[in-house]
Amino acid sequence: MDALDLQFGRFVLDIAVKTTALLAVTGIALLALHKASAATRHLVAVAGLAGALAIPALAFFLPAWDLPVLPGERHVLGESSWDARKLGTGDPSWASLEVRAGENASVSPAAGLSRTQPGIVALARRAGIAWVAMTWAAIAALALARLLVGLSRVRGAALRAAPPPREDWAIPYIRASRALGLRRFVRLGLTDEVEVAMTAGAREPVVLVPASAGAWPEERRRLVLLHELAHVKRLDWLSQLICEVALALWWFHPLAWIAAARVRRDAELAADDLVLRAGERPSVYAGHLLDIVRSLRADRDTVGAMAMARASGFESRLRALLEARRRGPASTAGRVAAAGLSSIALLLAAVHPTPAQASEQACEAGAEVATPSSEPHFSVGKVRDAFANLGTSGFYQRGMALHREGRYPEAIQAFRKAIARDERTGESAYNIACGYARLGDRDSALGWLAKASTLGFDLSRFLMDDDDLLSLRADPRFRDLVRRVREESSEGQARSRKAISRFEKMSDDPPTSADPWASVGKELLKAGEYDRAADAFREAAQRAMRPGTSLYNAACALALQGDDEAALVELERAVEGGFDDPKLLRNDPDLATLHDDPKFEELAKMEEALAMPRLRVGRSLRRSDIEAWKKAAEGFEAYAREHEDSGRALFNAGYARLYAGEEPKSAQHFARALELGYRKPATLYNLACAEARQGHADRAFEWLGKALDAGFDGKGMLRTDEDLESLRSDPRFRELVRRTELAGHLGAF
Repeated sequence: MDALDLQFGRFVLDIAVKTTALLAVTGIALLALHKASAATRHLVAVAGLAGALAIPALAFFLPAWDLPVLPGERHVLGESSWDARKLGTGDPSWASLEVRAGENASVSPAAGLSRTQPGIVALARRAGIAWVAMTWAAIAALALARLLVGLSRVRGAALRAAPPPREDWAIPYIRASRALGLRRFVRLGLTDEVEVAMTAGAREPVVLVPASAGAWPEERRRLVLLHELAHVKRLDWLSQLICEVALALWWFHPLAWIAAARVRRDAELAADDLVLRAGERPSVYAGHLLDIVRSLRADRDTVGAMAMARASGFESRLRALLEARRRGPASTAGRVAAAGLSSIALLLAAVHPTPAQASEQACEAGAEVATPSSEPHFSVGKVRDAFANLGTSGFYQRGMALHREGRYPEAIQAFRKAIARDERTGESAYNIACGYARLGDRDSALGWLAKASTLGFDLSRFLMDDDDLLSLRADPRFRDLVRRVREESSEGQARSRKAISRFEKMSDDPPTSADPWASVGKELLKAGEYDRAADAFREAAQRAMRPGTSLYNAACALALQGDDEAALVELERAVEGGFDDPKLLRNDPDLATLHDDPKFEELAKMEEALAMPRLRVGRSLRRSDIEAWKKAAEGFEAYAREHEDSGRALFNAGYARLYAGEEPKSAQHFARALELGYRKPATLYNLACAEARQGHADRAFEWLGKALDAGFDGKGMLRTDEDLESLRSDPRFRELVRRTELAGHLGAF
């Protein structure tokens, strides 16, 4: 056996022992954090596996720190304990892995003391170490090759995937991204090569959804995207890759497999927690997950990607969704534990155990130095519990497993026992109904559906979508149940009725203020009453100081209703009316159906050109602010020259010139905007500000009076606006303030 092979074998054995120590500490940390959030446990488990992955490289490259902890070498007096020639071998060098000394080799300085030649057992042990190491390396290489093949397959599927229909996926995608605060771009792909939604990639992430997803309702598409984008936000694909590489390296290690299982499980739970923290109802989300899992034919290998759902282990995941527990991000304790594991990995990699020196007294006495065996004796039984799921499956979980196997009578009995033990009674009753429906017993199925409803189970999300209930849908009693459930439990219908009632009352006795109309418009929009919402927002725009926002909301309502032409008309009015958020206009999911229309692109560019810069305002500005306002004014003026009927461009130019300290030009622009009828109350008020800054008190009061007559609600502005500072000592100013206060009180009735 080559000495290099032996050295490699000892290296593998050394890092295996160190990895066992690190994974044991990881297990203890997880045991201490068993009540922490899934994100915390996931961080700690990933840190442990990353350390196990890093130890070989660190041990190879870091300078060694020799630590004399291994037993010393044995020394005896006199002749060697055996002579290889007595074994009948022609070459005694076979008996030793040491380099043979020639006949003229020098004698050891210690007279009569010679190193014991390794025996047959020692030789076999050393050869075994080398062969075990080579076997480990070969299997690790195969495992890494399998991982590369999986990554290649996922990449190929991503390249072949077609972009999903924009009208079906744009709104759920944008809403999910906004709910999670995800700013990076994630590509969506529709493919028949996957059976369940999955995520892959770190630098350029992609979410692959099955071709059958086209038939999903919008809510399921949104929830699926929320879950997958949560994985992207948490960089779970990267942590999963670390996990897979660590398993390829430590394929033989039980603690590595247990830790990897916890990484996978807690990654899914942490992503689920992000979905729920985004405001989704656990029961609704769990229902969609259950439907997805039931549709799976079998757990397929997803090496190289993160699948949304698997049948295996789904019961514990569903239980975690519906139970009250910590759902926050990784805690400080988890971060400290992860940092500690990284430090331990670094320390273990640097430590190089060396033999301790044998006692000289023992050598002189001719006694063999007795030392403990140098082989490590780690007990992992206690540590394994830190990784394993300590919860035992109850009757509900057994019933779910039996139901998936098609053993419906046995599943029904298990669910009955779960109800008897008060274990998830509503879900158990519902699944009993599903079992009876599968068996064709409609009466029992309908009876158990009614019981599930009385036990608090929300039937409204499942009745029309659950394939287990297909045999009931032709039954009039089932249709009647669906109708009753929807009437009794649909929050959306109740909200819709309330909003419609309020809107009709306001239509009979219209408020003069814009706020009530805007408020009821938002309620109608949430309730899906898009036509009425658009009317309410139009009413608000007629009464608003800044109509742009209300007109924009009217455009959103019309776009959601499917009236793209009317939506574009209102959107154009919103942009011209002062709506000032180009980023929202580009990315608002409510307007997703308009994005392919050239008119939308034209309006988006118009909004970008007319967006007001976010700069300081007031009388005491820095030179840099003044120059920035001048530059902005030049841009607005250039736009106004190209679009002579753009009141917004003239208004913005006047506003910019006002804070650039060029009040005469500002007044000219406002006067021109007023001629075009642009935002009359606000334009009159800004004309007054321009005159006041120039010291023209009479003209300023004239414009202020006209602004109030036009409906300017300026109570707060009059008291605080620095531009009107020169007017505040004038009695006419106090009279205007009293006038606005009186108007405010009258408007409250």
